[in-house]
Amino acid sequence: MSYNHENEIVSESCETDDSTQESPGDDTSADSSLPSTSVLGRRGYIGLLGAGGITSLFGSRPASASEQSSADTGGETDSSSGPDTEQPSGGFTWDETFTDTSWIEAAGDDLNVERVTTLESTGSGSITAAFDNASDQPTVIVFEVGGVIDLDSSENLRLEEDRVWIAGQTAPAPGIAITKGMFRIHGDECVAQHLSLLPGDQTDSDENGFVIDGDDVIFDHCTAMWGTDEGAGMSNVCNRGSFINNIIGEGLYDSIHSKGPHSRGLHINDESTDLCIMGNLFAHNNRRNPLTRADAVIANNYIYNHGRSLINFNSPAVPDVSSVSNVFEMGPDSYPFDERSIHHYDATLYLDDNVSIPAGRPQTDESQTLVDEPPIWPPELDRDRIVDSAAVPEFVLGMAGSRPADRPPVEQALIDDRVGDDSGELIDSQDEVGGYPDYTKTTRTLSIPDNGLLEWIAGYTAAVEQPAAADPVS
Repeated sequence: MSYNHENEIVSESCETDDSTQESPGDDTSADSSLPSTSVLGRRGYIGLLGAGGITSLFGSRPASASEQSSADTGGETDSSSGPDTEQPSGGFTWDETFTDTSWIEAAGDDLNVERVTTLESTGSGSITAAFDNASDQPTVIVFEVGGVIDLDSSENLRLEEDRVWIAGQTAPAPGIAITKGMFRIHGDECVAQHLSLLPGDQTDSDENGFVIDGDDVIFDHCTAMWGTDEGAGMSNVCNRGSFINNIIGEGLYDSIHSKGPHSRGLHINDESTDLCIMGNLFAHNNRRNPLTRADAVIANNYIYNHGRSLINFNSPAVPDVSSVSNVFEMGPDSYPFDERSIHHYDATLYLDDNVSIPAGRPQTDESQTLVDEPPIWPPELDRDRIVDSAAVPEFVLGMAGSRPADRPPVEQALIDDRVGDDSGELIDSQDEVGGYPDYTKTTRTLSIPDNGLLEWIAGYTAAVEQPAAADPVS
């Protein structure tokens, strides 16, 4: 069914609860041609310092020649295959964000390596044990098992340690899906890649998919679906956080949330600095597509069936925001043009090439101070790397999510059947779209090299990220 949103009231410092009728009095719209005051935000203008053709072990780079060759032996199912070494993987790189990941390259072959060998959430060989063993040393976590880590309904997954890289790309297909709970990173300088977080409604409390609670934390090529609170978020002041190349979708609407109807995408709750939200798919979230109180770059996101709200800036914060080449496509639950603009509430805001489908949605509600240059921009992100809005849906659908080159069924069904062309809708339960995954457990033995560890992992990265089409940003 489609939701008509007839029961919503203002709350949460300008947002609404979905329970009684909202007063539409302050939802005025403004045309995108409003003149700029040319006032820079409190950060000052960083400048468009480009890195040009950046190559990285961790993003858009050619795959290593050593990828996966003779690395996998035995196992119940070995679904790996070598990637095309001539083509770069898709999406934005770590280098192009503010997040400091230099500790990984500095450690190199000296990284402590922890193996996950079981789908049990605790005990020997579990992901929790790998977290615990990472104490006080830079660590990469690799996976010799693929399938579903099914959390107890009262359990969440928490990473407390600093300098941990979770390399979900090393898992055999279908990769790692974590269900019935939330994944929260409390440590500083951490990276999570190639994981699917699927909380759903079989939990004891309202849960997000994944949450940043530390500085210099990045979620890259992950998927968060069926959150009963947010799909993803930052709940404290967390500087230099990044959400890049992710799927954040199908937040549950009339589900188990204590406040009633919900369905939220990405919530940045405090006035953090240097946030990147780039290259993500937001699909079927009623609100927070995204919402930020933090200074942020919001670029090349594809927001489909955005429900009540699109990009919000929640008072009392007045963040510095650069919003560039995002696409907002209406679906069956989307508010009409005359009730919601693309950008809402106070911010110092730079706008460029943001479009709605169909065309014509107002860019702002006239609450923002518009400026002529980005008030915030990562020093290594070349403006030439930004995809034009006309190509954004294809770009994002080709490379976002946990394993875009070899998608697990839950994510493939979303992409194929419920995004674009007025398909899909807000849902109340994961059961409406097939329910929790029941993937067959897969295993393989990883032969971890003594030298060239980062290049070895890069081979697995390319194998799961390589999109079907050419990478528009390379």
